[in-house]
Amino acid sequence: MLRDMTIGQFYPAESVIHRLDPRVKVVGVLAYLISLFLFRGFVGYAVVTVFLGTVIVLSKVPLRYIVRGMKPILFLLIVTVCSHAMKMEQFSLAMMTASIAT
Repeated sequence: MLRDMTIGQFYPAESVIHRLDPRVKVVGVLAYLISLFLFRGFVGYAVVTVFLGTVIVLSKVPLRYIVRGMKPILFLLIVTVCSHAMKMEQFSLAMMTASIAT
């Protein structure tokens, strides 16, 4: 199980992200984490998701490697996403509209 845990492990690759100064990466991660707490609603989460996808593509780390590393926390990730989705105003409004229409 611990061998499959790849979160935080270095993956050697020649990419723009790998060549960045470590301080820039730390500040970028902090800005990303702060933005996760500041954004509200679907549009904010969509922006953060697109940004994360762009960084993953630029890093040239295989998606299979990333997904395999997330396997141990997959259940927690799914529960968290569903919990946040139910608290979003757009989701609540859509659910009320759907229940009224039926």
